[in-house]
Parts: sequence; structure tokens; C-alpha cells
Amino acid sequence: MKILRRESYRRVPWRNGAGETEEIALCAAPDGSGDFDWRISMAPVLTAGPFSEFPSIDRILTVIEGAGLRLEWTDGVLEGGLDCLPGMPVPFPGDRPCRASLLGGPIVDLNVMTRRGRWQASVRKTSELTRQPTADHHLIFALEGPVGARVDGSEVTLSDKDTLWLSAPFPRDVTLDGTWLDIQLTPVPPA
Repeated sequence: MKILRRESYRRVPWRNGAGETEEIALCAAPDGSGDFDWRISMAPVLTAGPFSEFPSIDRILTVIEGAGLRLEWTDGVLEGGLDCLPGMPVPFPGDRPCRASLLGGPIVDLNVMTRRGRWQASVRKTSELTRQPTADHHLIFALEGPVGARVDGSEVTLSDKDTLWLSAPFPRDVTLDGTWLDIQLTPVPPA
């Protein structure tokens, strides 16, 4: 069990240079390239513009503050758009050129990115704990105010946007109180 406090999140520039993200958790790629196999981060989006492209990465974006944003593709492979509304996880391929427009002012999003073919993720807004039996990592991101947690007898309070990180083997007794984004990361079995 790890408690990740928001003030400890690492700030890194976006790939396209148009902003900054707060890196919550990361699993480095095993090849030593400096890339990642999965990453969880949050970032403010203040203006319309292009999203950074991430080759071979699948993304799940959840608006956690603000009215929402619209993602649009025009690359000949993906056409059309998706509205990303507060609290609604939206999956999309991170390697397709994409533009975002705001639906009523700046937003903050939580982004879960996984390397296609190596990891997969699930994200949902909830106040009920469930666990996928195949997940290696289970993260609880405090979404709306504090989340109380009791893990194998130890009690902790997550402040808004703090994260509780549980890894396999998982604790036997976990109780949570509040509303959070439930993030589970599962390795893809070799083909």
C-alpha cells in the first residue's frame, strides 16, 4: 500500500509543449528507453488545441473539474468526435492526431495511459469497491473531497486528488468511504 499525496506528484511538460501534467504514478518501459508502459496523470486544459500523440498508447481521459471538452479526429482513420463530460471515463487511441475544444471554460482531466499489447486499464467513478481478479495495480483517486480508507486495520484519509495505490498481492480487508475514480491496471498475457 502506498499513499500518494497531490503535493508529491511530479510536474512534467506535455510532449507538445503546450502545458504541464502532474504525474501521479508510472511504470517505466522495461527496455530502458525512458518511455512508460503505463502512466496516470492529471492536467489542466486551459485552451483549445492539439493533444500530444503517444505511439502505441491507449488513453482513458476523465474530466475531473470543469464542464468538459470535445475531442475531434480528422486523420482519415478516425473521423468525428467525442464529448468528455465530468466523471465519465472516455477511452481513445493516443496515437491518432486529435484536437480538443472546451465545452465551457478550462478543465482538469485525469489521464490513464497504457502501452497497447502490454497493459490494459479500467477507470470508473464510484463509491463502491470492486476488484478485478487479474489486476496487478489498483489505484483509488480521491475525486470529491476526502476519501476514508481502512486497509488491513490501518486507517488513512485521502484529501481531494490524493491517491491510494494497492499492488498485488492485495490487502485482504479494504474499506473505503467517499467518491473516487477506481483505476485498475492489468497486464496483457503474452500471445
